[in-house]
Amino acid sequence: MFCPNNTKNATDDSKNLQIASTVSCVLSMFGAVVIMMTYCCMETIRNTTRKLVTVLSVADFFTSAGYMSAIVVNKYPSVLFNQTTFCRVQSAVTTYSSMVSFFLTVAIAAYLFFAIYREAVPGKRFYIATNIVSWMIPGVVIAVALYHDMLGREDNHGYTIGTGPWCWVKCKDEDNGTKTLLYMLFTGKFWEIGCYVLTAGFYILLKLKLYLHHRFHTLDQLNPDLRSDDRNFLYVWLVLLAIRIWGTIRFLITAFSTNDKLLNTILLYLQAVGDPSQAFFNCILFCLFDTEVRGRIANAISCCVPRKTQSASNEPDASSSLPSVDSSVEDSQSTGSSSEIPDVSERAKLVNKENPGHEKLYQSVNHCWKESNEGSM
Repeated sequence: MFCPNNTKNATDDSKNLQIASTVSCVLSMFGAVVIMMTYCCMETIRNTTRKLVTVLSVADFFTSAGYMSAIVVNKYPSVLFNQTTFCRVQSAVTTYSSMVSFFLTVAIAAYLFFAIYREAVPGKRFYIATNIVSWMIPGVVIAVALYHDMLGREDNHGYTIGTGPWCWVKCKDEDNGTKTLLYMLFTGKFWEIGCYVLTAGFYILLKLKLYLHHRFHTLDQLNPDLRSDDRNFLYVWLVLLAIRIWGTIRFLITAFSTNDKLLNTILLYLQAVGDPSQAFFNCILFCLFDTEVRGRIANAISCCVPRKTQSASNEPDASSSLPSVDSSVEDSQSTGSSSEIPDVSERAKLVNKENPGHEKLYQSVNHCWKESNEGSM
């Protein structure tokens, strides 16, 4: 049978599983917020690829928030009176946002491909079209799954098979799980595997193009809508593959092979940590590894550090620069000749240029010197 038989817990160590998944969800939500804030605060990075990854972060935020809410409800079941309804809603939200994430990841790879190969892509139209497709097709899929009552969890199953500690597709025992398997493909795994294949294909073609024809060019030289740091977007598919492949392997093993308990437990932990964490790793890739964004963040953090000691040490000493003018005054008076008297106004300007911030001081010195000079004459 494809579905488990009356198992209230997928593993005997569900508490540690929930903790690991919660940490991953929190980090991912934090990463999504950072990506969205950098887009809002930094105008120079707002090109089409950055817009797409920001929208991707919104979808990833809902995925992580939905997973964490399921963990909280599993931990404290008394919070809700009707857990079946909550599980159905949570499954609909997270399944929908996960599919949107797959579509947008492909859209980012496709945009980079056309922007480099064609060197002229209408970014605004591409952005609107990909968002319509990425948000509408998953909506249709979710509507069909809800109509056939396939999202959520059966009462006799503690975890939906093939997921972490959250709800996904119901296990239907009456047909040996065939319907369940089809809906697991229809609501997630088919789109996920397709995302792996398409983004990997775009990546290989882009690397070949860049290596063979544009080895010594940056992306902003190839297309004005791209930035040199947009090369990081080429690795989005690697991040997605590295964090979500464990759930796909576990799904395939469960569907087409005998279920080994130890292997299933290991893959379950990797899936519980990896599935919600895409926004966190995207934050590392698009913020910390982006030269401009990293520099702006570092400057913003440094501005918050108190600088009283540094400002005191850098404060100009007015008396230290005054003797330079006085010495010239004494030298000029000792000559006794008005023709050799230096132009103090010009000297004040010169000293002020070398020591900015003393403008008022040197104006007063210049005025006093003129009065003394007129009195001596």
